Amino acid sequence: MRKELYLASFAAIAWASLAAPAVAQDAPASPAATSGEVADGSDIIVTARRRNETTLQTPVVLTAFSAEKLDSLHVTSVTDVAKLTPMLIIAPATGPYGGNLTLRGVASPSSNAASEPAVTINIDGVPLSFGGVVRMATMDVGQIEVLKGPQALFFGKNSTGGIVSIRTAEPTSTFQSQFSAAYEFHAHQVDLDGFVSGPVSDTLSLRAAGKFTRQRGYFKNVAPTPGFDYGPGTAEEGFRLSANWKPTERLTVKLRGTYDNVHEHGTDATSQKIACSGPLGAPQGFTGAEDCTLNNTMASAPIPSAAIRAKTGNLDWDSDTPYLRVKQHLITADISYQLTDSISLNSVTGWYGINQRAVDPGTTGAKFFIGTLANIRKNSFSQEARLTFRSPDSPIDLMFGGFYQSDHLLDREQVVGVGLAGPGVITPFSAYWTFPLNSKAISAFGQMDWNITQQLSLSTGVRYSQDSKYHNIVSPAPLTATFTAQKVTFSNWSPEATLAFKPNEDTNFFVSYKQGYKSGAFSIGATNYTGSEVAPIDPSYNPETVQGFEGGVKARLFDHQLRLNLSAYSYKYKNLQLSRLDPVTTALIILSASSARVKGLEGDVSFSPRSVPGLTINGAAALNSAKYDSSFVGGCYVGQTFAGGCSLVVNGKAQQQFQGRTLPRAPKFSASGGFSYETAVGGNLKTKFNLNGIYTSKYFLSQELNPIGIASNRFLLDGSISVGSESGGYEFSLIGRNLTDRNYPYSGFQTPFTGGGTGTAVGQLPDFEGPISRGREIWLKVTIRPGAL
Repeated sequence: MRKELYLASFAAIAWASLAAPAVAQDAPASPAATSGEVADGSDIIVTARRRNETTLQTPVVLTAFSAEKLDSLHVTSVTDVAKLTPMLIIAPATGPYGGNLTLRGVASPSSNAASEPAVTINIDGVPLSFGGVVRMATMDVGQIEVLKGPQALFFGKNSTGGIVSIRTAEPTSTFQSQFSAAYEFHAHQVDLDGFVSGPVSDTLSLRAAGKFTRQRGYFKNVAPTPGFDYGPGTAEEGFRLSANWKPTERLTVKLRGTYDNVHEHGTDATSQKIACSGPLGAPQGFTGAEDCTLNNTMASAPIPSAAIRAKTGNLDWDSDTPYLRVKQHLITADISYQLTDSISLNSVTGWYGINQRAVDPGTTGAKFFIGTLANIRKNSFSQEARLTFRSPDSPIDLMFGGFYQSDHLLDREQVVGVGLAGPGVITPFSAYWTFPLNSKAISAFGQMDWNITQQLSLSTGVRYSQDSKYHNIVSPAPLTATFTAQKVTFSNWSPEATLAFKPNEDTNFFVSYKQGYKSGAFSIGATNYTGSEVAPIDPSYNPETVQGFEGGVKARLFDHQLRLNLSAYSYKYKNLQLSRLDPVTTALIILSASSARVKGLEGDVSFSPRSVPGLTINGAAALNSAKYDSSFVGGCYVGQTFAGGCSLVVNGKAQQQFQGRTLPRAPKFSASGGFSYETAVGGNLKTKFNLNGIYTSKYFLSQELNPIGIASNRFLLDGSISVGSESGGYEFSLIGRNLTDRNYPYSGFQTPFTGGGTGTAVGQLPDFEGPISRGREIWLKVTIRPGAL
């Protein structure tokens, strides 16, 4: 019944778009408009095709957020963007690898330092192929665009699931500054941020922005002997320097340098048990701490680091208290030169680095202690060049280019347990392994836009990609690590074509055929260490590819008071890359599913009635089906019985069939809605109201589709009230986030060494744990803009 209601809603919106008259037409956006600007009071300038055009002109399914919208709800991290976007899930990962993005049920292997992301974060044109960037502060942002579905041509690297494109704020041609201070009561969090921007000369403008955060934490540590009282206990500093230089009318140089430093109470400081199948407080653990309920508590008790050092001989275990230290930097150079009036050359260069150290001598549960140590360093250099021909006298626009990226990754890990072999006994699960990985990506691409008539246009293009991965395993003496493939190379052609019909300047119908590709890689950390030797192993896995169709309509109606976007899509994925944590060996296993079908409907609407100046009402909905499309046999979840589907045996291991079943982290329905209203209140004052809610249906958290590892239906509500001067010189805001106070799991996994009886007639389900969302937040914020006082 619900599905019929959803479909009926889409049909009603579609009928309204065809029946409503387009009373007026506006001229196209000025070519001088820049990303983030509003073209006509109702549409935003975006760069989804690496050119400045309105969302209506762009035949791409996307959602865009202006800096004002993000600031009004105090969005300070990439993770928060998912609260505004149906079908987008951004999860900070348990472990040192940062995070994972899922869009329409398509995700990357989590907690694997080497895997390419299916949904890529792109900052100022530079693709960042590492989940750790999720931890980087979303600071001084100009605009965020969420591009949905495969993206092959415009963002440096291929993407099979989508792209979250972040544009930092531009230096200004006039002097501007802004400073804000915010305080959140529950976590005792203080956020200070601001920027100073303006011209240095007639050709050079600079912008300096900074962020400072201190937080006690929002999860109380209820362990009997806690290493810290509240998690995550964040301390963060970030800084960005931006420069725009235009020495001539033909040359533009944009430079950005960002540094971010985060320190928290370990990678598990926001994790808790989601479900427990057995009695709490087993003899080898501690008693009474874990309640297996989604709430604002967690349990982490330290393992004495001196005892670990004595057992392992590894001096890097240097703290009883868990900690996570992440330092990141990003430097970008975007240079454009107008060779002629119709031919331009653009170069985008990026240098990205992350240094991450995690010492977790603790536990997130009550059954036993487990400790992890990880040191990760990654450096990435990328270079893209594009040559573009675009002339008002020609019906054809052309773009050609190339892309190069070189990554160097070093991952060092060790895992220990205590209590598994008896009370207080420390058991090293492995020695101190080192996993270096070098990657090179080279691609060439081209695109043609053909304006067949004034209303009909065809865009076609293709990208050729070649990826090489070099991997080694450096095992501690006296072990010698060998494996079958130390180098793998993958290549791919990804074409796409879009046909767009614009009967007038207020309506755009489009249909696209797209292919996408994501490189194969290695399962970093995968060994078959037997305790005395390392046998040959090939930890590589295959590339992921996708092809399919999407289409839709974008329209401005009722004299531009209403904006409407509707789309439908159907894509087939091959060798879909998935990951699962083996609860017996605690190793992360990367899988390549045979195929999956992802299809659905999406729509969003924005209404700004002229009869109520300052009011905007918005809504969005998405209906999605993401399922295994052919035979795929994989591991059973712990405790899964014959009757529960664990009825196959492959190579002596219990397996289950996934064909026709839902992908993990793939909700079937999601919808958001809200409004913003701004009005003068007298005395040279104005007030703003913002409210935004998002509903997400339930979904499985892990690849094994464990029935106790489910994120249930949730509704989240954010809102804000602001009062300030009409000039914008000062503003006081009361901001509420997650007002429904809903704790929900971002992701999850089966707790190792719990449950049993897998593949038998009688089984016991395991415990389940993972990172949990923050509860209700109440912020007070003051913003000062000295130039407007």
